[in-house]
Formats: sequence, C-alpha cells, structure tokens
Amino acid sequence: MATLRLVGPASEAGLRLLRGSEMQQIDLEQVNQADLVVVQRDFPRRVEAYAQVVNRAHSEGKPVLFDLDDLLLELPDGNPDRASHYYNEALFPMLDAICQADAITTSTPPLASYLARFNPRVFLLPNYLNDRLWRLRAPHRAGPHTAIVLGYMGGGSHLPDLQAVAPALFNIARRYSERVLLHFLGAEPPPELLRLPNVAWTPAKTYDYAAFAADFVQHDYDVFFAPLKDNLFNRCKSPIKFLEYSAAGVPGVYSNLETYNSVVRHGENGFLAANLDEWEEYRMRVTDWEVNRYLEMA
Repeated sequence: MATLRLVGPASEAGLRLLRGSEMQQIDLEQVNQADLVVVQRDFPRRVEAYAQVVNRAHSEGKPVLFDLDDLLLELPDGNPDRASHYYNEALFPMLDAICQADAITTSTPPLASYLARFNPRVFLLPNYLNDRLWRLRAPHRAGPHTAIVLGYMGGGSHLPDLQAVAPALFNIARRYSERVLLHFLGAEPPPELLRLPNVAWTPAKTYDYAAFAADFVQHDYDVFFAPLKDNLFNRCKSPIKFLEYSAAGVPGVYSNLETYNSVVRHGENGFLAANLDEWEEYRMRVTDWEVNRYLEMA
C-alpha cells in the first residue's frame, strides 16, 4: 500500500518522502522536517506512538492525513483476518484517527462515502500502477498442445472469495482435464481443488511490492479470474487486480461488483460474473475459445 499510494506518487510528483517509522521505531524529528504527516491503515494501533506523532505534528502546525484503501472497520464474516482477531485492537484507534484527521484520502467512492460519515474532509485518491514497476506486456501466446493456464493472484485473506466460486472452478478443471491448468499464486486454493492433478499452487515469494511486480509478469497465464463475495468490505475495494492482470497482458473474469464494473466493459476488456452459473459460463466460454485456438495452431 505504501508503494502504491505514497512512494510511487511522491516520486513522480517530485515530493520528498520522509520515513517516520522504521522497524517499529518512530522518528519524531521527521515530523519536524515535514510539511504534511501521513498515517496509513492500522498504524494507530500503536496508540502511544500514534499519539506522539499527532501531538508533535499539531504542535508544529503540521496537518495529519489518514490514508486508507480497505474498509478494515467492516471485515466480513469468514475473513481470515477477522477470524484471527488481527485487527481487533486496532479498530477503535483507527476510528479515532479517522475522526480526528485533518483530512482523509481513500481509493474508491464507496469507501469515501463510508468514511465521510465520520469526517467530511475525505478526498478520493484512486489506486494506479507505478509505471516504474510495471511495463505493459503484450498478450501471451503459448504454442500448440500447451495447457491453457487459468490463473489467480491474491493474498490469503481472499480464501472466502475463492471458496464462493470453487464449485465452478472444480467443474472447469474436471471438464477440461489435462488441457487446462488452474494456477493459484499466493492464496492457497480450497482443498477440494488442490487435490486435483491439474491444479497448482505457488505460495507468495515476497511481500515487497516492487519484487512482486517484477516476478508476476514473468508468469505465463492465458486467463485470470478475480472473484469477490458480495459484501460491504469487497464493494469498497479498488480494481487494482484488474490493472495488474491487464498489465500482464491477460484477460480476466471478474465479480460483477462496484469494484470491477466501473472499469470492466463486459465482453470487451473482460467478463463480469454475478453468480456461480455465470462464473462457469464465462470461464468456459473463454477456455473453449483458447482451447480451439490452440487446436487450430496444432
């Protein structure tokens, strides 16, 4: 998030970015040197450190901006981070930071609307890809007799989203057998899928975004999929996955939520699926097209 929403934009805008937090240590001298202090996500869970930063900023007349691109206050049932209670101790500190911030920046209109209930000074700052990290790749063309690779990329928190479309993916994997490979990058697929011989899983190699971007475009996929369950948390997400998939030169099937239907033109730059039947239909439609194309090449 810091790379997408701070490091990259600041570099392109010619702004000097001072790191006030490093390895759990805060440097209040950086607050003195700054014109604007930015706090992201769940940093306020460090209540004492956060209070020191805000107090120093206000004593120096520096505005404090809170930046958030996920609705962490409304984690849905089944979300692994909710099940682990990871954000529990951060909820009230984050809400306090939202209310007290001099301004808030966020990534999507639904998320901006939600946050505006607590603080009217909300500014929309959409997520974009960093041109220094991503190079648009021409569509991949595999050779004849090569299995069609259906890909997914995401973190472990998306397991409920994968489980929601697992029956459709299972049917596709069984129908096409060795002609199709389902490859999951990052998130571990549901067990019923992982047991199939034409399903592969590659755990995340790095959490450094620049290294991830460099590695991601090296993989060969033919079609991506991006399922999201219909809930408030997911409707507030940004379409960053669509941008990353497209940068790799690969078409995709996406959930028909605000997250994607604002950027995906159905049947032109992707497909939008609203239920299991549509997920199976559109994935099979694209897979059939790819399989037939490869058979013609053979």
